[in-house]
Amino acid sequence: MSFSDEFIEVAVAPSRYHCILLTVVHLLALAALPLSGMEPWLVAALGLAVAASLAWSLRRYGLLKDPRSVIRLVWRDGHWSLGLASGDVVAASLDSNLVVLSWLVVLHFRDERGNRYPVTLFPDSTAPDGLRRLRVMMKYGGGGKSGQ
Repeated sequence: MSFSDEFIEVAVAPSRYHCILLTVVHLLALAALPLSGMEPWLVAALGLAVAASLAWSLRRYGLLKDPRSVIRLVWRDGHWSLGLASGDVVAASLDSNLVVLSWLVVLHFRDERGNRYPVTLFPDSTAPDGLRRLRVMMKYGGGGKSGQ
């Protein structure tokens, strides 16, 4: 059986690891602002922008509460479909820009209108079997990456 014939469905849940990583990165950016030597009003404005970025990133990518958050990946008959938090299902192609590690999978999808859907999977964001099957397919089977 080839990977194009295989069916893989992965439910994506909010990840505590992802939320912690997003928070730490944004807090480091906030901590660096006063050390930058910029005017205080600019530091305050950039601080608000970083705080807004943290809130948006946590909602969209960490907690999966945004309507465009991807909560389900389906690979069937050589094609990807993404289940969104809004309830919509989007046909998408997988970009060749991806990361596959034992503890992290980062996938970039694009629909026919050009909308991008990045998906970051940590061990606590999906079932171990689904994550393992997805990693194997990405490493050895391609998963329909564009540019192949």
